[in-house]
Amino acid sequence: RLAPRRTAQRPNSGTASWEAEMLFEPLCAAKRVVCIGDLHGNLKEAQSLWKHLIRKFGDEVLKGETAIVFLGDLCDRGPSTRQLLDWIIMLQTEYPLVFCLSGNHDFGMASFLRCVPSNPSDLSSDLTLDGTRNLEWTTGFWPHRIDGG
Repeated sequence: RLAPRRTAQRPNSGTASWEAEMLFEPLCAAKRVVCIGDLHGNLKEAQSLWKHLIRKFGDEVLKGETAIVFLGDLCDRGPSTRQLLDWIIMLQTEYPLVFCLSGNHDFGMASFLRCVPSNPSDLSSDLTLDGTRNLEWTTGFWPHRIDGG
């Protein structure tokens, strides 16, 4: 159940910024919020989950009164990161209340692609995500070599 909706106030009022209130107004107006996290490039499983949501709530309910929030870690680990991202972007064109947050894997991918600044000297040499790998959590890893990776 959602908390009571607050009224947007001017930035100088001492409460949350007016811009933040306006940004999240559609989210606060939703009758329900469904949070989905850690898809890790697993498109097939994501689409299966989406079909389940449509069966449970109906397509029109998802389009009109249900906010879907992807909580991050959309990439890495699974075999279909690019296709998953393309699919979520397509969902956002059809479903007005689909939102995405970025997780640490997403920021890692953005850094690798040089979309965000990174300073290798700030990173510890033992900082790695290898310790998070568990074959039971995913259908597989990207099996191909990446030039420069």
